[in-house]
Amino acid sequence: MMDSSQLTIRTKFAIPLVFVSLLVIVVSILSITGGARLSKDAHELSTTFIDSVNLTLNADRDLYQSLTAIQSLVINNASQSGSSNNAQLLADFRENAQQAQDEVRPRFVTNRPIK
Repeated sequence: MMDSSQLTIRTKFAIPLVFVSLLVIVVSILSITGGARLSKDAHELSTTFIDSVNLTLNADRDLYQSLTAIQSLVINNASQSGSSNNAQLLADFRENAQQAQDEVRPRFVTNRPIK
C-alpha cells in the first residue's frame, strides 16, 4: 500500500477533485431523470385528470339545470299557474338529464378511458 507522503501534491489535489466531479455527475444524472419523470407526471395530470374534472363539472352543471327545471315544474304545478309552461319545464328537465347521462355513462359505466 502506498503512503500518502509519497504522493505528489498534484495527486493529492486530484483525488478529491475526481471524487467531487463524479458526485456532481451522479447528481446531475439523477436530476435529469427526476425532471423527465416530473414532466411525464405533469403531462398525465394535465391530460387524464383535468379531462375528468372537466367531465364532472359539465355533468354537474347539467344535473343542476335538471334539478332547477324539475323544481320549477313542481312549483308551477303547486301554484297551478298554467300548464302551458309545464311542457317546456319538463322538456328542459329531460334534456339536461339526458345530456348529463350521455356525458357520464359511456365513460364510467363501460369503464372506457377518458383520454
